[in-house]
Amino acid sequence: MLNDKVVNGLLLFSTTIATLLGYLTITYDRKRQELRVSTVLVVYSIVLAILCAFTYQSAQFLSSDMRTRNGIKESAVNKAIGAIQGQVVLQTFLSALVRRYKKRFEIAQLMRDLFQLKRELFSATELSQRWIKGHILRKITISQLIVTSSIVLAVLAVLDAGEETAIGSELLSLCIFYYPKLTIICSVSLYYAVMLFQQNLHYALNERLKQLIVEHTSVLVDRARGYARLQHAVYVRSKLNYLADARCRIVACCTETHNLYQQMLLSCSFLCMTFIVTQLYHFFELLYLHYRTQSELSFAALGRETFTCLLCYFEVYCIAEACELVREQSLKTQKLLIRLNLSPMDHKLKQSIEVFALQTLHQPIEFTACRMFTLDYTVLFSIAAAVTNYLIILIQFEMAIEQ
Repeated sequence: MLNDKVVNGLLLFSTTIATLLGYLTITYDRKRQELRVSTVLVVYSIVLAILCAFTYQSAQFLSSDMRTRNGIKESAVNKAIGAIQGQVVLQTFLSALVRRYKKRFEIAQLMRDLFQLKRELFSATELSQRWIKGHILRKITISQLIVTSSIVLAVLAVLDAGEETAIGSELLSLCIFYYPKLTIICSVSLYYAVMLFQQNLHYALNERLKQLIVEHTSVLVDRARGYARLQHAVYVRSKLNYLADARCRIVACCTETHNLYQQMLLSCSFLCMTFIVTQLYHFFELLYLHYRTQSELSFAALGRETFTCLLCYFEVYCIAEACELVREQSLKTQKLLIRLNLSPMDHKLKQSIEVFALQTLHQPIEFTACRMFTLDYTVLFSIAAAVTNYLIILIQFEMAIEQ
């Protein structure tokens, strides 16, 4: 197991990378001890995103030239895929840039609200900070390993197939081509961290509720009566009211997070599906070229396409996992309230429990991508089915053009 200093250092290194990529525009003010929006980082983020968005199409043209030299015929299907992907990246980057600029102060305020909730509602021992940091670091490490493997294989493919005079421009095109994937990693990682923090708040709430159930059960076992039982009922009602208020504040933060990030989640999901379709099409195209011409198969190129698809699918999985973790902890609160309500108690305490249970019933925690689809594990199967359908259609178009 890694110690806390190593984990914090690795997370700080990942934060630095996200800042250099122009995604994070928030800094920590040590004097005021709060998060603030940096104007310099905002300007840097805008310039970098605009340069990447408007040079991505030219980078695709350089990649097409390299594929042509490798013996792959540039068909109308390839041109259509490249044009669509270029427009999707352009529109997604520009919309994300505008959205990030407009909501920069709201995101910083959300972070401050979450830390304030942590300080006011729960103690440090109730929140498993090491568990959160471990999961965030695991997610970032896996994403970085996948994208690094893909980049290394892409560089090897360029060095094997490229001409000496064009290697520099092709390597530059690879940097531009992988920039959207890196921003997707940063976007999903930040969202994953925020959702895990909220999941931890729900977990601490459920732990307090479990402790309250144990205390109430012990009183029932002791068969307290009269004033002692009345005093215990008042104590349990006060604890339930405190937990109900805490849940309201946590749900409000979850709702605010959903409102701030739902457009980003929709863009990331659509962009990931676009990349998966494109890279899988190129993967099967390489296999078909090897089968048709009996040429040497480029394992570096196949590995690049495979790792790129794996990266996009893993990012969608992390989005679904983060939403499911928060949702599961919210459902546990309902189950614990039902368990508490089954034990014998006076009318007022039973009424308080039912009010709390109704609150959880009428304030369910659900995460959607702009209300188009629910973000849970079913999204993974939906994307797999959609990608399969699109691949079949593209391959049929390619076969029809050849005939």
